[in-house]
Amino acid sequence: MKKTFSIALLITAISSTIASTGFSGSAYGDVQFIPESLDYGFTLVEKCVPKRICAVNNTSQTISDPTFKVIENGSFSVQSGFQKCPNPLPPGEACIVYVDFCPEFVRDYRGTLLFSGSGNESTIVIEGKGSSPPP
Repeated sequence: MKKTFSIALLITAISSTIASTGFSGSAYGDVQFIPESLDYGFTLVEKCVPKRICAVNNTSQTISDPTFKVIENGSFSVQSGFQKCPNPLPPGEACIVYVDFCPEFVRDYRGTLLFSGSGNESTIVIEGKGSSPPP
């Protein structure tokens, strides 16, 4: 009960902040992403780093079945245990998810995070660099 209440407060706070401050996140179609991209920078190989992203419904209609999916080679993944998206997603409300970056090799990684619902899709870039630990 306490976690649900805290998440509801977080979603309300994010939505209120966007409305009152004119936050300049990125709007792709009718969905605004906060932040507008996910850049993990350098991450140690075989370690996982989570980052939070929020999708805000900027339409006047509800979005049915809001979901996040990663389109990439496997080093990025949506945390299935922490995807807080009301269904349907009302106008002005937020959908929050955490995306993990777990590089396997020392190299650059790039992918796409797909947000879909009500037959529409929006995407953002996700990227990071696998790095080795210092000697």
